Amino acid sequence: MVINYNSLYSGLNPASKLSTPKTVYDLNEQSLFEYSIDLLRESNDNMRSMLIESSITESFDVDFHNLFDKIISEFIDTINKIYNQFRLTMVKFFKIGGDDIFKKGEKVLENYKQPIKIDFPVYNYTNLDKNMPPQNVNKLFKDDFDILYGNIKNIAKTAKTADEASSSIRGLFQDNTKDLKVANMRREIIGADKPISSKEYADKLFMYFRNNTLDGTKDLEMSGTEIYNNYYLDYLTSKEKIKMLDRDRTLVSMNAKAIYKIIRSESVDSYNWKFDVTKDLDSAFNTLMKINASTAYACFQTIVFAYSIKLDAVKENYKQDRKIVATALQSIIKGGAAI
Repeated sequence: MVINYNSLYSGLNPASKLSTPKTVYDLNEQSLFEYSIDLLRESNDNMRSMLIESSITESFDVDFHNLFDKIISEFIDTINKIYNQFRLTMVKFFKIGGDDIFKKGEKVLENYKQPIKIDFPVYNYTNLDKNMPPQNVNKLFKDDFDILYGNIKNIAKTAKTADEASSSIRGLFQDNTKDLKVANMRREIIGADKPISSKEYADKLFMYFRNNTLDGTKDLEMSGTEIYNNYYLDYLTSKEKIKMLDRDRTLVSMNAKAIYKIIRSESVDSYNWKFDVTKDLDSAFNTLMKINASTAYACFQTIVFAYSIKLDAVKENYKQDRKIVATALQSIIKGGAAI
């Protein structure tokens, strides 16, 4: 299946609309995945230009500490904006009403043994209770920078002059592992067994939260009891999921600040050089760190996408629960049962 990213995350696009109770599918809301792309495109143009220019010239007057400051602050701000947009959307859903009808019909639904046909695709949502990103992402960042710092320590140990040290540091500029590092970050985020390419990442994330499938199950038949146990009870936990995602957001910010400390503490003076640090050595070190900022920035983007797609999955899970329960109650009422 080829995913159309312009429409996939905007809803399940059911074949029919319910009138009682009103369905949240009638709301035309932007997916959080699309929103995250808009945020990165609109707010980070200057930073991307800064990263590109920092990577190809040493004359660009940007200290790597300031660059990392901006990367971290932009990342945390983007995560907060995505969560706030999600929360506003969910509040709109909650205001639609209809819960009184659900409450009134829950006992009938729980005890209804006859099959009820669900004529739209149904997903089995998974991994919504897991942290996104997982905690081991921090270790991946730390390991990558530990390798970098180890290489610089070796140069400081072996170089006899500042010119030799500068030349050796510039030899680290041509690091061809950036794509692999970002692919490994994607792998860690979804717990895959091999690096994930940028082309397959969105699909993999989508499936990670939907029991490893791109397509929902069609033409299901379930009893009212099954719908009550599998969808109505899940629906009742929706507001608790928002609190969980708020904790998720706080954890993301804490992790970003922890990574920031690993990077922010470094400077050319952190190493035991056998000679005075020259302007040229300082410039080479600063440029090397800015090149690695480009990799860090790409890794943070993968986290933003994962976080937004998780929030989309929670939102779509709520919409699906509500539609299934509404469909079931409508079917029961049409069958002549009173609620």
